[in-house]
Amino acid sequence: MASRPLRRVALLSIRPSYAESIINGHKRVEFRRVRFSSDVQYVVIYVTKPIQGIMGYFEVDRIHEDTPEALWPRHCANGGISHEEFEKYYSGSRRGVAIEVGKVYSMEGPLSLSSVGASTPPRSFFYVADDVFDGLLRLSKPSLCHNTSRC
Repeated sequence: MASRPLRRVALLSIRPSYAESIINGHKRVEFRRVRFSSDVQYVVIYVTKPIQGIMGYFEVDRIHEDTPEALWPRHCANGGISHEEFEKYYSGSRRGVAIEVGKVYSMEGPLSLSSVGASTPPRSFFYVADDVFDGLLRLSKPSLCHNTSRC
């Protein structure tokens, strides 16, 4: 019997305003200082204080790693942040990561971290077990695709 291929899933801590912008389709690129594995297919969105819960997930279209100076002109239109916020975030960093957001899926309401087997939020990210992600899939709303060229 053939087994189904495992998906690589990362959970990211994201501030409420940025998470909302991803879920509503206005933020199409998530900037990070730390790169995760290039085979990550999905990102689970953990929204930080005051919500402190999982609000959805998205498919990863592409991951770009470069200097912040090179990332900004390529991704500023879809980054959902000001140049000032970008500069502050990458202050002192030589490398940066731009994660292109694909299809976005939202949850009915915030789920606790315990739903993914965690007790504390990640400082940057952590990987979610495939069977745990299957449970999240069952709790998500239908796809909200804001990138119509890929739907």
